[in-house]
Parts: sequence; C-alpha cells; structure tokens
Amino acid sequence: MPNDPIGKLVGGRYRLLSLLGRGGVGSVYLAEDRRRGRNARVAVKLLRTEHAQDADLRERLRREGAAATDIAHENVVRILDSGEMPDGQPFLVMEALEGDSLAKWIQRDGALSLPRIVPILQQACLALGAAHLRAIVHRDVKPGNVFLVPRGDGSEVVKLLDFGTSDRPAPRKVRGRRPAAFVGTPEYMSPEQASAGAFDHRSDIYSLGIVAYEALTGRLPFDGGNPLATLMQHGTDVPPPLRGLRPELPVAVERVVLRALAKRPSDRPQSMEEFSVQFSLAAGGG
Repeated sequence: MPNDPIGKLVGGRYRLLSLLGRGGVGSVYLAEDRRRGRNARVAVKLLRTEHAQDADLRERLRREGAAATDIAHENVVRILDSGEMPDGQPFLVMEALEGDSLAKWIQRDGALSLPRIVPILQQACLALGAAHLRAIVHRDVKPGNVFLVPRGDGSEVVKLLDFGTSDRPAPRKVRGRRPAAFVGTPEYMSPEQASAGAFDHRSDIYSLGIVAYEALTGRLPFDGGNPLATLMQHGTDVPPPLRGLRPELPVAVERVVLRALAKRPSDRPQSMEEFSVQFSLAAGGG
C-alpha cells in the first residue's frame, strides 16, 4: 500500500478519508463504509508500509481483533471487520470514536478532578475485568489506550483500545527467560512484566494503578529518563506519595492507589472489581 493511502478502498468496502492517528508500527484512518452509505463512518487500522510483511506484527494485529471480539464489552472498542489487502497488507475495522484519549486530557489539564476520575476508572475496571474473565491480560494499559467518548449529558463513556499486546498466560511460565523485546510501555509496566517474569491479570491492576496515579497528580510515579532505568524503578523504587504532589487528596485514595502499585502481585487488589470498589469508596468517603 502506498505511503499515503487516503482515498484508497480497503477490503473493497472502506474508503479512507483522513488520518486519525499514527503509532510506532500502525496507523488508524477514518473511513466511509460504502456498503452502509455515505455517512457511515468506521476506523480502519493498517500496519505501516515498512511493517506490513512482518509476521510478528501481523499476528499482533490479528490478536488485537480476536481479543476485542472475544471480550465484546461496551467499554472495549468494537471490532467490525478484518481482512487482508491483495498485497497481503492486513487491516482491522473498528467503530469510529469521537473524543480524546485520557493521555491527551492529562497532557492538556494535568491532574484531573477526583469526581471525574472515579467513573473513568470504574469503566476501565469493567473493561479489564471482562477481559480477565476470558483469561486475557491486556499488557499495555496506559492513558493513551483509555479513550473518552463524551455523552450528551456531560458524562463520558470509556473505550479501552489496543489489545495487540494482549496474552492469555499459561498456568506456568518459565521464569528468568527474557524475551527478545519487551511488550508494553515501560512507564506503565508491572515489576513482573518489566523483568520478563511470570504474570497474570494483576499486572493490569498495577498498570491501571499507574494510570490512576498519573491522572490524580499529573505526573508519573516512575520516570528514569530512559526505558531501562524506568523498568528498574518499577522493581525497586517506592512511588512518591500522591498527597505530596496533591495534598487535598483523601488519605484513603492515596492508600488504594499505592496498594495497586505494590511490588508483589499478592499485595495488590486481587481483581479489577476489588480495585474499583476500593477506589470508589475511598473517593466517596473523603
């Protein structure tokens, strides 16, 4: 596929209209679904041209579509179609979303209000909890993958994106074997994920704890200046207290978030439901 595919027809059906976003290996385009009419809009994800024939990345795109379809939850982006171009370029068709990622809101506003964060976190927990019920671990929970769609009443619907790095962990993993490349984003990786150790759904709980910390304070708890230093901090450093950055936060909220950031998975909340309930009660209790 050409470097600029705007105007091209994907899958014999989806006319690419404009670029919505570009990542390290793929791009997402707003497209018109010609079978449903001129105003029918969808989002089409394509691997960038230089990665289109990479078997691992093609599998990642396939996994993303399969996981989101399997979960089929209202807080997970809905997959509508998938396939390949005649040249073998894979594509993924998703619902088109209007709004912005949590990452953009934090970038613009810094720390968000506690009343606003509570429903965002609750919905993210629902999405991840639904994934965990199907033994799917996201492995890249971060503000950039938490998309906020505004409702007419001023509230927001959370849509969890990008299950391309998701995995169904085997009951037993070989410890100490480091993969060829880390999977995920260093700033949000759990200690066990950062060290390429055995992991389960509690790794996502840690990552969502990082998201909560950043949304509440406008800052990351760990940022070593480079990926390796940041990964090491997850395993060894104590996160700065939230109330040192935002003194008006309730003590109970700080306690819940720091518990999610425990180094040992057994010391964290043991499910997304537990984390959601604890955070909501702490926020409501002042």
